[in-house]
Order: sequence, then C-alpha cells, then structure tokens
Amino acid sequence: MSTREVFTNWPSLEASDQEQLLCGTTQHSLSVEFPPSAMYRKRFLKHIISELEKNGTEIIEALYEEYTHLLSLSTEDANTCFKIYPNPSGKDFVLRESTNMISQGTTGLQTWPAAFCLAEWALENSDLLRKKRIIELGSGLGFAGMLIHASCQPEKYIFTDCHENVLHLLQSNINLNYSEKTEDAEWDPVVGLQGCYQLKSRATLCTLALNWETVNESDLSLLSQGADVIVAADVVYDSSIIPSLVRVLSAFLRSKESIAFIASTIRNIDTMNEFTGALEEASIEATVLSSPTNKVFVYDRSTPFRILQLRS
Repeated sequence: MSTREVFTNWPSLEASDQEQLLCGTTQHSLSVEFPPSAMYRKRFLKHIISELEKNGTEIIEALYEEYTHLLSLSTEDANTCFKIYPNPSGKDFVLRESTNMISQGTTGLQTWPAAFCLAEWALENSDLLRKKRIIELGSGLGFAGMLIHASCQPEKYIFTDCHENVLHLLQSNINLNYSEKTEDAEWDPVVGLQGCYQLKSRATLCTLALNWETVNESDLSLLSQGADVIVAADVVYDSSIIPSLVRVLSAFLRSKESIAFIASTIRNIDTMNEFTGALEEASIEATVLSSPTNKVFVYDRSTPFRILQLRS
C-alpha cells in the first residue's frame, strides 16, 4: 500500500501499513536529514496514535518508540528545525531556523513574512537587480538573499547582520545550499567580514557582521563603494533602531546611482511614519512601490506590507 493509500484508509491500518506510514513521514530520509519542528512531528504522531487507539487498532511498537524519541529530544533539538522553501530558479532552499519567535536574545533566527514579500517582488523586478552589487541589511537566515542571488543574477551579494548567533546560522544555511564554493581573495576582512565564496556563476556571496549602531563612517564609506543596491526586509520594527538604520542608509545612498528597496510588515503605522519622517529629514526620497502580484510562497498575508524605493 502506498503512503497516499495509507492516509486514505486509516485509522484501520495493519502493522505493515503503520510501518509504511512511518517510513513515508517522520522516518522518511528527507525528514531525517532535515527534520521539521519537533512540536509538529509530536502533534502529528500523537494524533495518529490517538485515532488508532479510538478505532481499537493494535499499534506497532515502532510508532510508540518514534513518539517517545521525540518527547526525549534535547532543548536545542526541540527548538530548531529545517524548513524547505521553493526556488523557482532551481533546487529548493533548505534553511535551519528557530521554532521560537525570540531566541538567544534576537528575532533573527526565523524567516519573517516581509522576506517572502521582498523575494516575490524581486522575482517580478529582477531587471532592477541583475548584474548589480547588492548589500542586504538585517539578512537574518538568508532566505531573501539566496532567492535574489539565484533568480536575479547579481554581480555580488553581501548578507549582513549584527547578531553573532544569526551570522553563525546564516553562514551554516549558505554552506548547506551552496556546496560549490572557494575562497574569494578579492575581498579583505572589513567590519568583521565572516566569509566570502565564489560560485560557479561567478557571482560572489559574502556574509558580513554589520552593527548599525557601532559601525564607523570610514567603514560605511568603504562598504558603500562596493554596493549599487541595498535591500532589506522587516528591519523597521522598533523606533529605537530607526536613527541608526537611517544613518547607514544615508551612507549607502550618497551616490546618486545607488538605490534601496525596503520591504516592511506594517505592524505599527506610527513606527513606519517615524521611519519615513526620519528619511525625509535625511533628504532621502521614499517612493511606495506596487506590491508583488504573484503569490509564490506560503506565508501570513493578513498584515499589510509596504515596499519602499529609496534614493538620495
């Protein structure tokens, strides 16, 4: 019986069918290599066991053992998971993420909705990014950047973030999705440069430690010389970071040729208004762009999004 037939016929499952169910779900090779969240797997198996018990079906030992194993997972294993995201330009992306909204003192260990919005916008506007040198602010775990790199063929793409744990997981996700890499000696260690990889496409991926509050003007000036486009997603979430964010944007946008695209989830309109007000004071022109029309990714769209184009 196929896995599809198993789900169609349950909860009346013979022992062999229960084994097939396990092999096609939590013990599948893909699930073993890139396990979904432990909570999801526990709820799934608990539901299966409950329905089988209600039906009076004899449950195989392996099913109980799998459930018990999930209950015994360490906190670290229980609080992280792998998620697989579609890549319209090739092999799907696999990202390791935290299952908690706030983890290790940061919100950067999850992929946030505005990153999907930015990715969808980039797919529809790839001409604005192709052959450009791009720096992303607040890259988080790297989904938007990897999608842009794969689909828009930039000349160079630099991921940045400030939190050590985020940078560590970001680099791990890049290594996971790009097995072909060599060191790129062209890039010197600047402002805590973490790593630089030259891909077969000849576009370069870098990860960079960049703290908006502490980075000095000379480093900002040097970095801005290597960027044509700045992108960011979900970086306007707290009024306290707006002055530092605008200072960094101002440095990158000093050249009239530079441009920025910022995707935001409008959770608090006052915070967004404060951001646009700070941009105006810094003589940065902000234009609201049309939202993407094609729904490529599955994410929460209940809260409105806004994509700003910024120029000095």
